[in-house]
Amino acid sequence: MPRDRSGSTARAPPATTTFAARKISSGYSWPECPCWHEGTFWFQDMYTEP
Repeated sequence: MPRDRSGSTARAPPATTTFAARKISSGYSWPECPCWHEGTFWFQDMYTEP
């Protein structure tokens, strides 16, 4: 049974955050496993030949 929330204080709606997408590279077939390591962005490309 749900508890009575009539005495609870009202909460503010969650803040919204806006992000802008920016292309940093192109020409990949299947980039995956993105991560940051020591300030550098790394990922694998499974199918593009070097």
